[in-house]
Amino acid sequence: MSRGYDCISHSPVELDIGIQQLHQSHKDRSAAKIDARAICPLEVREVTFAAWPSILLRQLFASRTPFSFFLRQCILMCRGSRDEASTALFPLPFPLGDVWCRGPEHLGVSQRSRLAVRRSLYLAIAALNFMHFQCPLKVISGLWRCPGPLHAAVHARLIALIKASGPAGKFSFLSCGRKAHQLDARLKELHEALQSLGFDEGSFYKRQHEGAEVKPRNDKDELRPYRPLDASRLKLSGKGSWDCGEHLSDLLYMPFVEPRSNQYDVVPPAAVLPDMSKVSAEETLRLCKVWDAQGLLRLFPCALGPMHSWCYTKVFNNFKSAQVDRQIGDRRGQNLQKEG
Repeated sequence: MSRGYDCISHSPVELDIGIQQLHQSHKDRSAAKIDARAICPLEVREVTFAAWPSILLRQLFASRTPFSFFLRQCILMCRGSRDEASTALFPLPFPLGDVWCRGPEHLGVSQRSRLAVRRSLYLAIAALNFMHFQCPLKVISGLWRCPGPLHAAVHARLIALIKASGPAGKFSFLSCGRKAHQLDARLKELHEALQSLGFDEGSFYKRQHEGAEVKPRNDKDELRPYRPLDASRLKLSGKGSWDCGEHLSDLLYMPFVEPRSNQYDVVPPAAVLPDMSKVSAEETLRLCKVWDAQGLLRLFPCALGPMHSWCYTKVFNNFKSAQVDRQIGDRRGQNLQKEG
């Protein structure tokens, strides 16, 4: 389920319009695909709990994960008349009513809050079913059966947890991008450390545990997103041939065609510069061959290269899958000089 989620600059009204379009374009997946990728750069946002489920749904669609596909199918396929109730707990059915068929734009404050709770309940039920079954797509039809007394009790419990966790006023959130797995691991490490110290007991506020060790959990590749340069694992898809100059304003066009026009005589502090001492010349040569295969390599005399070592860019790997990695470049020295 967990992936890197970017913040989405869409209002709840726009979300509900998008959901309605999603229903109408079930056969035309391209429209839904474009809508799901409408993302904006990383930013801190303030939202209310009433708007949070709508934003979360759009972020999930943009993540393009197995869970987001499962959730999309739930919204598209759970329609029409309900099947008979069942006594089996799973698949846990959705509550009665369709929470995505209309938007909150004409609702009052209390009605918006109730709709947010019902939408949060819908997302929680989808997540529980996704985690419970090895092949969740096969049980989607069972999610649209009528809920029985047992299911109603589970719904009531989930609603109570949602209401207890939902903040009354506005709250801020920041997406963590490609570090989502790493952030999740660090939080789990902290949680386990607190439990091992007895912090889950009633008297934990009185305990003192200075210098307690938090054991790292790096047992999965996703928890180590950044690795030393390994050119054999890099996957480069583009060829850098798109000229975006015609789309740039005058303010941005000059730095685009001549980046040195935006440089200043500012020496960055050594503490913020990447460590170039462990860069392998052999691996760098392999990286050049990867660039050359994509038509991205250009060779210039040393006299035309960077005058200072803090202008160098350190290239390293960022985990993408078990087979390939992304390419990341650490150019803090150049960026800090331009900010100066």
